Amino acid sequence: MRVLLCGGGTAGHVNPALAIAETIKRNCQNAIFAYIATEKGIENKLVPYPKYIISARGLKKSLLSNIKTVYYTVKSISQCKKIIKDFSPDLVIGTGGYSCYPVIRTASKMGIKTAIHESNAYPGKSTRMMSKYADVIFINYAESKKYFEGKNVVVCGIPFLQSFLNSAYCSTSRRKVRTVLCFGGSLGAEKMNECALLIAKSIENRNIKLIWGCGVREYSKCKQELKNAGLHRNDNIELRDYIDNMAEVLDMVDIVICRAGAISIAEMAYNRKCTVFIPSPNVTDNHQYKNAKILADKGASYLVEEENISEVPDIVNMLLNDDKKRNELSNKIAEFCIRDSNKIIYREIKKLMDI
Repeated sequence: MRVLLCGGGTAGHVNPALAIAETIKRNCQNAIFAYIATEKGIENKLVPYPKYIISARGLKKSLLSNIKTVYYTVKSISQCKKIIKDFSPDLVIGTGGYSCYPVIRTASKMGIKTAIHESNAYPGKSTRMMSKYADVIFINYAESKKYFEGKNVVVCGIPFLQSFLNSAYCSTSRRKVRTVLCFGGSLGAEKMNECALLIAKSIENRNIKLIWGCGVREYSKCKQELKNAGLHRNDNIELRDYIDNMAEVLDMVDIVICRAGAISIAEMAYNRKCTVFIPSPNVTDNHQYKNAKILADKGASYLVEEENISEVPDIVNMLLNDDKKRNELSNKIAEFCIRDSNKIIYREIKKLMDI
């Protein structure tokens, strides 16, 4: 089976594509993969398969920019036709991002089977646009079904790479001290770091450990802020520029404060973590807020918007003192994890491809 993959813009689009490919390869040894990327997309760094480059661009607020976007979309459709003829895929899979639309649309019109995966509760523009060209639509949240009425929709959750599944502990370690994790991404996020500093000050005189993932760009600044606050010699505060062993860290912690991207939520659910989500307001269609609200409405997590981060230390301290509440949140967030997501996706691909 020859499979053409697409999805870019963020690792949250790329990693599900790689997880699906990995699952197909594990079950179909002779599968061959290629990936359609944009020239500067993060997929160029993350994807191990041969890549084709297209000129797709996303929609902007500027009229002039969108005129250019239309031009590049038409150009990318032409490029996709040549790529599909060259690679001759049996199946095309898209996992989100503006680069997917011309690929899925072109493949469908050329009679190729197509599948798309949407991680967010509110589907992105490209997903909504290309849904009519998809033979099967995989979704993370059951609540997303309403956006695809009349389509072949399968609720499957988030597919994970085997490396994550192998390293995820999913257990409760024996901890000497209660531990809190606060992080905002690999590069850092100013508001998340502001929140972490507030937490650090609130637990200053308690036997509570704080692991603070501040991001590479913000490390020096945060180190200085700890010094200014007189907290730089506190052994219970561990400032890290990047957390490269997240599965191990998650096994150590009692409470997590993080953004509400679909992948982060899935990882917290998989690891049954009591979580306070602070959605980034700087994402398309306010996706992170919509993701987190579904969990918060079901009592599976806390949702705090950036403008209210001063409330987070009180929430954290309340949770540190309430074992019952932490366990309740851990159990409820676990209900949002579909643990056999990879199997569900492959089962549907087998049906689609009649293999």
